[in-house]
Amino acid sequence: SRSVDVPSKQRHTEYLPVANWLTTNQRFKVIRDVLKPDRPDISLSIQGQDYIDVPGNSKREYQLHFHAFKVGTTYLRVTFKNEDTGEYCFYLLTFKAVSAGTIDVINLDTTVRQRVIHTIRVHNPLTIQVSISTNSNLSDISLPAQFLVG
Repeated sequence: SRSVDVPSKQRHTEYLPVANWLTTNQRFKVIRDVLKPDRPDISLSIQGQDYIDVPGNSKREYQLHFHAFKVGTTYLRVTFKNEDTGEYCFYLLTFKAVSAGTIDVINLDTTVRQRVIHTIRVHNPLTIQVSISTNSNLSDISLPAQFLVG
């Protein structure tokens, strides 16, 4: 089993070695099972190839792509199964998505009594509309308290 801390809102690739113990090539079907959270979460993306071919008596690395759009813990089992023989091996993985922290710093420079405007584009990678809340500790900065992104 492996445990990995990954920043939320950033794609992470985990490399899983897959060994072939036979002298001939093996094709493994890759089965990705999310153990927790119990219900499907649209803010979570787990991707990778459905099959991996490994030459006899060697290893190949399987690339598992993990992307969490919010903070949380995901428990995952990745099974590599030879469909011809029924033999398999598996990994138990724990991905802890932690706060992404500061993504960018925007400097607003202007002369006295002149207004400066900076537009921030927000992309929603999800298939549903989301509500975003904003705030600022500075009274001179104005922005909407909340807006929807589709």
